[in-house]
Amino acid sequence: MNVSFLTSFDSESYIKMGRAACIDALPILPALRAILGLALWSHPQGFRNEDLADADGTDFMLDGTRERTEKVIDLYLQRRVAVTAPTEELKVSTLAALKSAFTEACQRRMVQIDKIAADFGIKKVSFGLSVPSDSSSGGTPYEAVGTCASWFSNPMIVCNPPRMNIQVDPEAQVSSEQKLDEKDKEFVVAHEMVHIAKNHELIANVSYLAYSFLAAGIWAAGMKSGLTMGSVLCTYGAALGVAIPFELFFYGLKRSQEQDADVEAIRYLGTNEGAKRFFEGMKNRGIVDDLEHPPIDLRLAYIGASA
Repeated sequence: MNVSFLTSFDSESYIKMGRAACIDALPILPALRAILGLALWSHPQGFRNEDLADADGTDFMLDGTRERTEKVIDLYLQRRVAVTAPTEELKVSTLAALKSAFTEACQRRMVQIDKIAADFGIKKVSFGLSVPSDSSSGGTPYEAVGTCASWFSNPMIVCNPPRMNIQVDPEAQVSSEQKLDEKDKEFVVAHEMVHIAKNHELIANVSYLAYSFLAAGIWAAGMKSGLTMGSVLCTYGAALGVAIPFELFFYGLKRSQEQDADVEAIRYLGTNEGAKRFFEGMKNRGIVDDLEHPPIDLRLAYIGASA
């Protein structure tokens, strides 16, 4: 872990980590979270919807065929009508033009993922599309699910299209994939491929599982004296005393993994041009930093040094 990330958290981040520690200090919850995380890692495709008739589904596998890609995009266009609080606005000449452009972009992305996966020595990485709903919060444009060591199914890269307010304007020109150009997307896909190749998700889940065993041990030892208010509070305090430094370690680890993915993706591509444009675009759109990702200004700094 890059220890410099331990100093990259601001006061708001420490407050968020404190809240997370209060939850992780509770009995049973850390173990349940660890088990769920390992389940998602071991079977990345097991929690993705293959039945397009599932009205509650949000994440859908694309099998490489144009027919299925078009059906999933149809779902996206149907559901975006009901999505509230869109994050972007888009004007298109017709919805058919948008569907065609979106389909072509997804097909290109699957070819690109196959090529980059082969370059990283990974046999197969599947591609999925997340269909926005009122309960979805958006997220990064692409995210990796699983790693090259996942047991029961191939790892995936999932595309998260923005929650768009789409307006039909006969004079509008539809772009194939909104704000990201090809170099930006190539960087993002390579970044996610590094996560898959280096088993970042597995490492994070194992560290969380180790903490859950420690927390369970603290609660088991604390309850030996009986289930009284005093013993529960003392045990919770002891668990919280362990949870606080763990949160600092865990999110420092996650930020270190993000830097590793950024730098290795740039090394693979041989240029930092796409990375710079991607993060500058995030900064211009006012994307808020989160606990798991380094501040955008810090990312731009070390990306510039990686030229």
